[in-house]
Amino acid sequence: MAFCTVLRAYGNFLFSSGQPLYKWRHICAYFQKENLLLRPYMPLCWDLVTRWERVCPTAHRTPIPHALAKAVISVALSFGWPRFAAVVGLSFCGTARVGEPLLARRSAVLLPQDLLLDDLPTCYVRVEAPKSANRGTGKVQHFVVRQAVFVDFLSRLLGRLPLEEKIFAATASTFRRRWETILQALGVPRYTKLTPGGLRGGGAVFLYQMNTPIHDLLWRMRLRSQATLESYLQEVAAASVLPSLPSAALKRIAAASSLCDVQLRLYSA
Repeated sequence: MAFCTVLRAYGNFLFSSGQPLYKWRHICAYFQKENLLLRPYMPLCWDLVTRWERVCPTAHRTPIPHALAKAVISVALSFGWPRFAAVVGLSFCGTARVGEPLLARRSAVLLPQDLLLDDLPTCYVRVEAPKSANRGTGKVQHFVVRQAVFVDFLSRLLGRLPLEEKIFAATASTFRRRWETILQALGVPRYTKLTPGGLRGGGAVFLYQMNTPIHDLLWRMRLRSQATLESYLQEVAAASVLPSLPSAALKRIAAASSLCDVQLRLYSA
């Protein structure tokens, strides 16, 4: 009881110093798992999570809808930005944090031809320094892309690159400017605050809508907590930014999205 009281005081310190809630959650989960004698007293610590959420509600990035992700890829290819399109597709289709493919080199991408399995419509991307490395999910991780048309596009785009070359050779700020340029071309208003950070969540929501089991989503997103994923999906899966967009933007998104697969098939490096 005394230990949990001290632990709760540390939680109060984290809150008052502006630390993120997830740190406190992981601390509580760790001690509850590692010391069975503490379990009867851990509600004292978990209660702080509830109070914390009431004061500072979690604000998720708006998930990028599937149609918009395809439209962004389509416009990027039209603008002559295939590497940008590759990063967007890897993040969405692989439910990866956008910074992971943005920083990845060719050596981290395992294409079908690298395995001498040209008929395998799957691509693997190694993540050397994952954000969740200290949360028990592995120091080196990977994400997988199984969309055949997009994997075939990646094979043509990246297959002959030197292993040390980055997938996206420009800076993160350049990537962000191109993202904003494409949204502007599609007529998406700035007030929607749609950012590349919503690609991972959008990919997860799309897989859920395609009836992907929760345990498969956990593996693909490299998450450990099913409760966290369930809470996120409950909050965002039945909502979409699309109905709030102007009709002109919706028409552009629908048109560009319908061309995406054709452009991916026709692309030649």
